Amino acid sequence: MNKEEVIEFIVQLEKNRYKEYPSHKTSDKTFYKAFGKSKYEEDRSNYQIVYHLWDLSRYGSKYPFSFSTEIMVSRTVNERIDLHLPCIEIKQVETLADSFFKWVEENIKL
Repeated sequence: MNKEEVIEFIVQLEKNRYKEYPSHKTSDKTFYKAFGKSKYEEDRSNYQIVYHLWDLSRYGSKYPFSFSTEIMVSRTVNERIDLHLPCIEIKQVETLADSFFKWVEENIKL
Protein backbone atom coordinates (compact mmCIF):
# COMPACT_ATOMS: atom_id res chain seq x y z
CA MET A 1 0.00 0.00 0.00
CA ASN A 2 1.08 3.52 -0.58
CA LYS A 3 0.34 6.43 1.76
CA GLU A 4 -2.83 7.51 -0.06
CA GLU A 5 -4.24 3.96 0.06
CA VAL A 6 -3.48 3.76 3.77
CA ILE A 7 -5.28 7.04 4.43
CA GLU A 8 -8.32 5.84 2.45
CA PHE A 9 -8.35 2.50 4.29
CA ILE A 10 -8.19 4.25 7.67
CA VAL A 11 -11.13 6.44 6.61
CA GLN A 12 -13.07 3.26 5.73
CA LEU A 13 -12.21 1.70 9.11
CA GLU A 14 -13.44 4.80 10.92
CA LYS A 15 -16.65 4.88 8.83
CA ASN A 16 -17.23 1.27 9.91
CA ARG A 17 -16.79 2.29 13.58
CA TYR A 18 -13.36 0.81 14.18
CA LYS A 19 -11.53 2.55 17.01
CA GLU A 20 -7.83 3.29 17.13
CA TYR A 21 -6.07 1.43 19.90
CA PRO A 22 -4.02 4.10 21.68
CA SER A 23 -0.78 2.19 22.06
CA HIS A 24 0.26 -1.14 20.62
CA LYS A 25 3.70 -2.64 21.10
CA THR A 26 4.22 -4.28 17.71
CA SER A 27 2.41 -2.21 15.08
CA ASP A 28 2.58 1.47 14.19
CA LYS A 29 -1.22 1.85 14.31
CA THR A 30 -3.91 -0.54 15.46
CA PHE A 31 -7.67 -0.39 14.91
CA TYR A 32 -10.26 -2.69 16.49
CA LYS A 33 -13.98 -3.34 16.73
CA ALA A 34 -15.76 -5.63 19.21
CA PHE A 35 -18.77 -7.77 18.25
CA GLY A 36 -21.51 -9.39 20.32
CA LYS A 37 -21.84 -9.84 24.04
CA SER A 38 -20.39 -12.92 25.70
CA LYS A 39 -22.89 -15.23 27.37
CA TYR A 40 -20.07 -16.58 29.53
CA GLU A 41 -18.78 -13.41 31.22
CA GLU A 42 -20.14 -9.92 31.77
CA ASP A 43 -18.48 -6.97 30.06
CA ARG A 44 -16.88 -9.19 27.36
CA SER A 45 -17.49 -9.28 23.65
CA ASN A 46 -17.69 -12.51 21.68
CA TYR A 47 -14.86 -11.51 19.36
CA GLN A 48 -12.85 -8.60 18.02
CA ILE A 49 -11.45 -7.74 14.63
CA VAL A 50 -8.06 -6.03 14.79
CA TYR A 51 -6.21 -4.31 11.94
CA HIS A 52 -2.49 -3.72 12.39
CA LEU A 53 -0.62 -1.17 10.26
CA TRP A 54 3.13 -1.28 9.85
CA ASP A 55 5.10 1.60 8.37
CA LEU A 56 7.86 -0.19 6.49
CA SER A 57 9.13 2.92 4.70
CA ARG A 58 11.90 3.34 7.26
CA TYR A 59 13.33 0.03 6.02
CA GLY A 60 13.39 1.05 2.36
CA SER A 61 10.66 -1.47 1.51
CA LYS A 62 9.19 -1.58 -1.99
CA TYR A 63 5.78 -1.56 -0.28
CA PRO A 64 6.03 1.16 2.38
CA PHE A 65 2.88 0.26 4.33
CA SER A 66 1.35 -3.06 5.28
CA PHE A 67 -1.89 -4.01 7.03
CA SER A 68 -2.75 -7.37 8.54
CA THR A 69 -6.00 -8.56 10.05
CA GLU A 70 -6.64 -10.60 13.15
CA ILE A 71 -9.89 -12.14 14.38
CA MET A 72 -9.72 -12.76 18.13
CA VAL A 73 -12.32 -14.95 19.80
CA SER A 74 -12.17 -14.50 23.56
CA ARG A 75 -15.37 -15.64 25.21
CA THR A 76 -13.75 -15.68 28.66
CA VAL A 77 -10.70 -14.08 30.19
CA ASN A 78 -8.76 -17.36 29.88
CA GLU A 79 -9.58 -18.05 26.24
CA ARG A 80 -8.04 -16.59 23.11
CA ILE A 81 -8.38 -18.14 19.67
CA ASP A 82 -6.86 -16.11 16.83
CA LEU A 83 -7.25 -16.25 13.08
CA HIS A 84 -4.70 -14.17 11.15
CA LEU A 85 -5.47 -12.96 7.63
CA PRO A 86 -4.00 -10.70 5.02
CA CYS A 87 -5.74 -7.36 4.74
CA ILE A 88 -8.97 -7.91 2.79
CA GLU A 89 -12.14 -5.87 2.40
CA ILE A 90 -13.74 -4.92 5.73
CA LYS A 91 -17.16 -6.48 5.11
CA GLN A 92 -15.54 -9.76 3.98
CA VAL A 93 -13.56 -9.88 7.22
CA GLU A 94 -16.66 -9.15 9.30
CA THR A 95 -18.58 -11.95 7.57
CA LEU A 96 -15.68 -14.36 8.01
CA ALA A 97 -15.31 -13.36 11.68
CA ASP A 98 -18.97 -14.11 12.36
CA SER A 99 -18.61 -17.54 10.70
CA PHE A 100 -15.39 -18.23 12.61
CA PHE A 101 -17.06 -17.35 15.92
CA LYS A 102 -19.99 -19.66 15.15
CA TRP A 103 -17.55 -22.46 14.30
CA VAL A 104 -15.72 -21.92 17.62
CA GLU A 105 -19.03 -21.99 19.53
CA GLU A 106 -20.00 -25.29 17.87
CA ASN A 107 -16.62 -27.03 18.08
CA ILE A 108 -14.70 -25.70 21.06
CA LYS A 109 -16.55 -26.12 24.33
CA LEU A 110 -15.76 -24.12 27.43
